[in-house]
Amino acid sequence: MELFKPAWKSNDETKAIKAVAEISDQQKLAKIAKEAPYWKTRIAALKKIDPLQHQSLLFDLIKNDAIYQVRDIARSLSEKAQQMAQRNLISTRVALIEKSTDQMFLANVAKSDEDSSICIAAAKKLTDQTLLFDVAKSAKYYRDVRNIAVGKLDSQQLQALLADIAKNYKDFYLCSAAIEKLTDQTTLADIAKNHKDFYLCSAAIEKLTDQTTLADIAKNHKDTSVRSVAIKKLTDQITLAEIAKTDEEVVCQIKAAIKITNPITLAVVLQKIDFYNFHTESMKNLVERITNDILLREIAINCKSDFLRNYCCEKLGGHLLDGCKCSICGIEKHEYREIAGGGNSENAGGFAETFDIFYRCLRCGKTKIGTGFRYTDW
Repeated sequence: MELFKPAWKSNDETKAIKAVAEISDQQKLAKIAKEAPYWKTRIAALKKIDPLQHQSLLFDLIKNDAIYQVRDIARSLSEKAQQMAQRNLISTRVALIEKSTDQMFLANVAKSDEDSSICIAAAKKLTDQTLLFDVAKSAKYYRDVRNIAVGKLDSQQLQALLADIAKNYKDFYLCSAAIEKLTDQTTLADIAKNHKDFYLCSAAIEKLTDQTTLADIAKNHKDTSVRSVAIKKLTDQITLAEIAKTDEEVVCQIKAAIKITNPITLAVVLQKIDFYNFHTESMKNLVERITNDILLREIAINCKSDFLRNYCCEKLGGHLLDGCKCSICGIEKHEYREIAGGGNSENAGGFAETFDIFYRCLRCGKTKIGTGFRYTDW
């Protein structure tokens, strides 16, 4: 029996735990974690130890302590110790890499190390263009490493590398980074015309400045979306007018028409586009740019869209009706009145049915059939 036992061995558990709170010596805490009579006292001590200094103690407790709560805490601290050791090792390796000037060594680390932070640290220290070239093409595991290498390449001297990456690599982000640094217009044109990825084609088009190349893409690329991107960069009015009149996709025709600045050319173009009904806002916006009545009249007479002919006619002051047909735009304006109802009926589901309603124009006598809807009896 101990005459003067320490407070952490007290029979009063609360007193023992309070005593542990006052202790900072790691050796004493380790002793308490293993020998304290109350398991809560042992846990209080465990939570204060440095897991890196006491891994053998933790393994012993995991294996031999009778209380599962103590074993769980020891296991958690053991895992924490392993993580801390790994971080310390990585930090040490990063510090060594940051001091290195050996370009070949740095390149090999950047390409092949299993830890991304080590690869990144090595890539950041590289300056040799040939080795950066190699890392940009060959870094095996980490996208960030290849991007760092590409970002450090001298674009004036290594356009061939950038072109090879942009055209042949499958990594979208790496290709994007390469295209961002490309300046060679021939290479950019090749990517814009031939790459299978729309977004990379678009990125290349954004860097193109040659109007002839842009016109070729805008007129001939098989992808409508790619043609649309090229059209946005076109300024040549003749080319824009040609696309607006002849492109097989209405969306490309409209995008080209929007960029036409000459109202006479625009009026001619609007007569050629076969607009769909859902293009009403685009049609309105284009017509609003034309103020000449002669041009508006030409559109009203010749445009393929009923909506646009009608809209231009109204801008001219209204329809000139010869009977029920406008003599300008050819739109028919009938004044229908119901003359009969209740013809052929058809069940519409549940307790409802549809039926035919007959109308006749008060001016020209033309008739049409509409549909009514009514509830039936239960």
